Amino acid sequence: VINYYLTWPPVEEIIFPILFRYIFVPLVCMLLIASEFKENVNRALFIISIIFLIYSFVAPIVDPNVFVKYEGVDSLLGNSYALVSTITLFILVLLFYKKKVNVLVFVILTIAIMSLIVLTGTRKAFFAGIIVLFFYIISLFDFKNIKSYIYVCLFLTIGCYGYQYAIENTIMGERMVLLEEQADDNLPIGAPEYLHYLGDRSPHYYYGWAEFLEKPILGHGPRQSRIGGPTEPAYIHSEYIAQLSDNGIIGFAFFVLFYMSVCRRIQYNYRQNRRYGLVLYGGFFAIIFMNFTTWTWDMPAILIALGIMAIPYELIKN
Repeated sequence: VINYYLTWPPVEEIIFPILFRYIFVPLVCMLLIASEFKENVNRALFIISIIFLIYSFVAPIVDPNVFVKYEGVDSLLGNSYALVSTITLFILVLLFYKKKVNVLVFVILTIAIMSLIVLTGTRKAFFAGIIVLFFYIISLFDFKNIKSYIYVCLFLTIGCYGYQYAIENTIMGERMVLLEEQADDNLPIGAPEYLHYLGDRSPHYYYGWAEFLEKPILGHGPRQSRIGGPTEPAYIHSEYIAQLSDNGIIGFAFFVLFYMSVCRRIQYNYRQNRRYGLVLYGGFFAIIFMNFTTWTWDMPAILIALGIMAIPYELIKN
């Protein structure tokens, strides 16, 4: 919150703030977290979980407009609150996996965090949270353990009821209905039909791709791609199109290699311990999903989660 106050409005023309805030800070966060987890897993997990939980429950008090941002009210945090809260959920699952919280505390905090995400009306964070929980439920299943059947049935029941309630009784259901309508309002005639499923993010793909074609090799530079009119240009709300447009084919190749590197490390952990690997895959695919409708490369919370995923299982186990 302080960071947003100090840097608002951002000065995109000056290269140093771009390099420092958007690139250097998130990467340093990732490296520091990875380093701390190697030194002392329990201490690092405790500290980072406290930070994320405080953020998820205190930030709405500082900026209550996160719950009414789709009613024409400006929010300081915007969608970033819900996205970071999704990472909070991933951290909470790790805590439960490490048996640092009991079942009751885990269920209460999970319902509370998902409820806060639902109240923001942020669809990508809502479904990303479902992905995190779905992979965790899968990790619990063990044919040889009767208790695992009970856990799976319990969490699936709570999850199905919660999903149905959120869709039928909250702003989340209203936002889902608006998907195609938002696309029709923003896409030009003749745009590909499949873009309509992306709702208000559809023009970001349509015009972002055009931006990429203007400078396909090196791109326009970090955070320099814009769509929309000259009076209110918007940064591209898709990690994949933003990487292509900002950094061109060359930068996008490094971006893909980075995610492949993290995925290989998760796969290594999966081979060491199936359950832990599935927990990590839940967080990883949640981020992959959110990347479709927002940019995440400058969000420290996302890079922190990826840094945790890169830690070898041997260190987590010990």
